[in-house]
Amino acid sequence: MYIARLFVTTLVLLSIAACSSLTVKSKELADYNWGNAKTYAWESGTKISVTDFPEIDTATLNKFIRSSIDKRLAELDFKRVSPTDNPDLIVTYLAAVRHNIDVHETPKYYNEAAIERRQINPSHNAHIWATGSPRVVEYTEGALGVVLKDARTKTELWQSVAKSVVDLDASQKKRQSRIDSASKVMFKSFPK
Repeated sequence: MYIARLFVTTLVLLSIAACSSLTVKSKELADYNWGNAKTYAWESGTKISVTDFPEIDTATLNKFIRSSIDKRLAELDFKRVSPTDNPDLIVTYLAAVRHNIDVHETPKYYNEAAIERRQINPSHNAHIWATGSPRVVEYTEGALGVVLKDARTKTELWQSVAKSVVDLDASQKKRQSRIDSASKVMFKSFPK
């Protein structure tokens, strides 16, 4: 019975996490006159850490990420150029996927029993929570970090990091959609 309850709890937590798991933190790292920046280029190299996940095609993932960020920057009126064309900004990213394990103590609700044991005053009509049995939730988390640098000084100007639960069984189309949704949220607070 305990294993069945643990399995159902895990499925419920994972389905909730999959629906609402995107967290994004963005910040400006240095003072910069964004109005003067018109062009950007990609820093060379692919920075994807998915070594434990052979089912993830890194070339396709790289294409999805760059395409999505290109879209966001175009919406902000930046033009992509070659690194040899003296861009104003350099764009780089790091993507990583890893297994996570969370252990939670499930609350167990006590009221009448606590009153009988004189742990709470019944005149306050209070409730007491005590910890129940631990619940273990395993999931796969992906993170995408984007950094914009001044091409001339190499100073990091802005960064954004998004984290979310990853569905390893998702189709390529679904993965592309999730990356695109994350990049929209990431660039929402862009200072330009």
